Amino acid sequence: MDKINFKKSAVLSARIAYDKKAKDIKVINIANYSSLAEFVVIASVESSPQIEAIDHEIAKKLKQQQIYKLYADGKKSKTWRVYDYGGFFVHIITKEERDFYGLDKVYHLGREVKWQKPSKLVKPAVLTKPSKAKVRKTKAVKPKKKIKKTAKKTVKKSK
Repeated sequence: MDKINFKKSAVLSARIAYDKKAKDIKVINIANYSSLAEFVVIASVESSPQIEAIDHEIAKKLKQQQIYKLYADGKKSKTWRVYDYGGFFVHIITKEERDFYGLDKVYHLGREVKWQKPSKLVKPAVLTKPSKAKVRKTKAVKPKKKIKKTAKKTVKKSK
């Protein structure tokens, strides 16, 4: 793999985490500061099941591209998991753990990569109240009954 593939794979991991409702997702280029990896993905989650879902989905999508985990740490942890994919790391971590360990400070020398294109951002659905304009209600029109017209016979009276 070369740098472009590592970047694409890291960005793909970030997008997958985003699709699974992770928060405060960062992709950081650490190539100038680390001999272990070129990119780091950090994603905050709210629960252990969310960690499982993101882990499963990232592994599945990357495996489809023949990219496999070289090392995984925290497999039994309910708060933080780290995956080494060779050229990039993926941290799936709760907000509390992220703040406690200062994970963003660890990678502060790296340059953050923009991984979301503005045209691809999904705007959240906004619920609006129905307008107060009066809506004219119309009644359903019933079909008119056919009226049989009978011809009146007029009898001429003779005089």
